Amino acid sequence: MTALIQSSRLLSEPSRSASTARLAEFPETAAERALWWEGHILEVLHGLPLDAPEGAVPRLEFDPKRRSLAERERTKTAELTATGPMPPPTGS
Repeated sequence: MTALIQSSRLLSEPSRSASTARLAEFPETAAERALWWEGHILEVLHGLPLDAPEGAVPRLEFDPKRRSLAERERTKTAELTATGPMPPPTGS
C-alpha cells in the first residue's frame, strides 16, 4: 500500500530533481531534447510544465479538472503537429 501511495504522489507532484538527476550523463543535445519533451509531457499530465511561474493556472485545454488525460493527449498531439518538429538543439 505504501508503494501505491508513493507512486500516486509522484504522478501528482512533479519534481525537477528526480527528473534531471542524471542528465549530465548524456550528450548536451540529448539532455536539451529530454527537457523540451519533459515540459510538454508534464503539461499533459499535470496541466503545467515545471517552469510555470508561481500561481500559474493551466490552459483550459490542459486543465486536469476539466479535461480527461485522453483529451489532453490529443490536444498536445495536435499542438505539436501544428508547430512542426522539435526545435534544433542550441548546441548545433
